[in-house]
Amino acid sequence: MCFHSTASTNFLQVLSTMNFSLNILYSPLTLCLKKTSVLNYISYNTPIHPIIFYLSQHILVATLTLCMLFTLFAPAANVNAASKRTKALTAYQKKLKKLDSKIYKFALVYLDKDSIPELLITPDFSVHAVAGEVYTYTGGKLKQLKYAGSDYGRLIYSKKKSVVSNSAWINGYGAVSTFYRFNKKGKGTKLKKFEEAYLPKTLYKINGKKVSKKKFNSEYKKMVKKYPLKEIWPSVTFNLTTNNINNLVKNYKSFIITGKKF
Repeated sequence: MCFHSTASTNFLQVLSTMNFSLNILYSPLTLCLKKTSVLNYISYNTPIHPIIFYLSQHILVATLTLCMLFTLFAPAANVNAASKRTKALTAYQKKLKKLDSKIYKFALVYLDKDSIPELLITPDFSVHAVAGEVYTYTGGKLKQLKYAGSDYGRLIYSKKKSVVSNSAWINGYGAVSTFYRFNKKGKGTKLKKFEEAYLPKTLYKINGKKVSKKKFNSEYKKMVKKYPLKEIWPSVTFNLTTNNINNLVKNYKSFIITGKKF
């Protein structure tokens, strides 16, 4: 037995002949409409139980409603994200204008997963005692990410994972690397600290506790596997010229640096 209602049939016929041409989010809407075409075909050519047919009509309406809502609200979300990015870049621009171009350089990096890059400020040349500085835009203002930079003006980080490795060589001691993860408000949480001392004697520590060399290497490998590290040196960042600062907002993508594998 094949069940048809005039209203439902007319509704499906209209859908099957409609040619949607929307410039905004064309693909998602097209995919949704293609799905309704399948339901349309089934409803006309396959004998089905009245209850199943009734439910299929409601599913069809619900699908179209969701598609239209997505089409209407997604562009607004994109505009909102772009607006936040512009505000962040403008704040970065103001910060850079206050710096001495003979001492500092800069770049943009994607530390977290959102569409707003973070600002990296480095010394003009590598200096052991000077760490790179990282700033994010949160709560309508600029915030420095404490402990994000490493010695020699470097940034050692895990792209889009909100994690950095604060690394340094301490004369008379050895190497120290502390992993931090930052939240949306720019607050850092210490994940794990690795110390490899050579003076006065060789020893290995994780979070302040002595461990074997094997344990040390094993735990460090696990950490970098979970958070693959990239390294950015001052030599690859951008000069603090008037032209670069003025182009930061409109051409921000040209100032984004990923870095090399650490």
